[in-house]
Amino acid sequence: PVFCGVGGGVTSGQRSIDIAMSCELNGAYGVVLNAPATNALLMEMRKRLDIPIVVTIISEKEDFEKRIKSGAAIFNVSGGVNTAKIVRKIRENHPYFPIIATGGNTEESILETIEAGANVISYTPPSTAEIFAQIMKNYRDTMYKKRGSNEMRMADCVISFGCYLCLCAEQTVNVCMLMRLFV
Repeated sequence: PVFCGVGGGVTSGQRSIDIAMSCELNGAYGVVLNAPATNALLMEMRKRLDIPIVVTIISEKEDFEKRIKSGAAIFNVSGGVNTAKIVRKIRENHPYFPIIATGGNTEESILETIEAGANVISYTPPSTAEIFAQIMKNYRDTMYKKRGSNEMRMADCVISFGCYLCLCAEQTVNVCMLMRLFV
């Protein structure tokens, strides 16, 4: 993986540091600390790692300066509906600090977060169950439609199902874009 979560909340202290060191030794490009991680943990981790430490930010009330001084190399902003607001607040004093941010589930919220100053948007694609539910709905809607004399449209279903299997095996973020073909 590119980034590995190493705790900071339930998992913390030396255990988080050990996990982070293991991630680095196994080729991770960076580690991610959860929002509850203390600055003391961040500083200790920074002493031991050569890879970037990404710190999750969940509120505009966070002391961004202390997080940066303690060793944060990148912020991962995950503030729900307040994400764009938090990104804007960070940008007030840190115009060039790297920010990864959740963008929400609409094009408008993603665009707002980008315009607020996020460098990268993280996006969680639909789950396999959600994709499969849409495919099954499409089957139900199309499979028994009549063509002339009660002929079922099985070819359409087989083609759709074949693409679905292909997409699941690939595990790509573009699944949601490709699934629009079935709608």
